[in-house]
Amino acid sequence: MAFSLDFPNAPTIDDIHTGLNGVNYQWDGDKWTTKTTSRNTSLGGNPGTNPPLGAVVGDFWYQTPEGQLWIALPDVTGASIEWVKTSVPYSANLQRLP
Repeated sequence: MAFSLDFPNAPTIDDIHTGLNGVNYQWDGDKWTTKTTSRNTSLGGNPGTNPPLGAVVGDFWYQTPEGQLWIALPDVTGASIEWVKTSVPYSANLQRLP
């Protein structure tokens, strides 16, 4: 899935631009960097059996009890989202960090 991003020609420092991919970018005076919105950070992993309602690009969903992490990404048309696996399913046999 590829998106052509079209950024403003003459941004000022701290300008925010939302790309066609639904990601927010912020101009730092030299380059555009991704900007995490408070919505994405406050929602966390959205644990549950089913995906969260009203999800937007960048939201996470931790599918229980399967132990699978998903992320909402734009579909090929860019008109809606699709859920994409971001991890292998949880297993009690996996080694844990101390």
